[in-house]
Amino acid sequence: MVARKALPTTIATPVPAAPRKVPTVALDRGAAAALRRLRLLEETKASIVEKIKAEEVRIKQFMGDAEEATVKGVRVATWKTALRTSLSQTLIKKEYPEVAAACMVETEVRTFKIVAP
Repeated sequence: MVARKALPTTIATPVPAAPRKVPTVALDRGAAAALRRLRLLEETKASIVEKIKAEEVRIKQFMGDAEEATVKGVRVATWKTALRTSLSQTLIKKEYPEVAAACMVETEVRTFKIVAP
């Protein structure tokens, strides 16, 4: 018979990470105004994108299986089916993890995001 070790009865308290120091800049009036305009434009963009999608759905529903739409005999829209061939990263990582690891490329990106005020 193998002797079992007793499990610890206390749980370690996590220590919060030290705050990251990142380069920061205070926006001047012009940049702050640009930020306000950008926020307004982003809201407007979201509304417009939603309306565009709704109109696309309406036209596609009307088209049904047709690949072309016309107005007074003039072609104004197409909706064609095509086959696409792509690599499944999930499948490659599952079936060939060594190959996937060898083909991984790391690049640096810088992401701009507007955060809540």
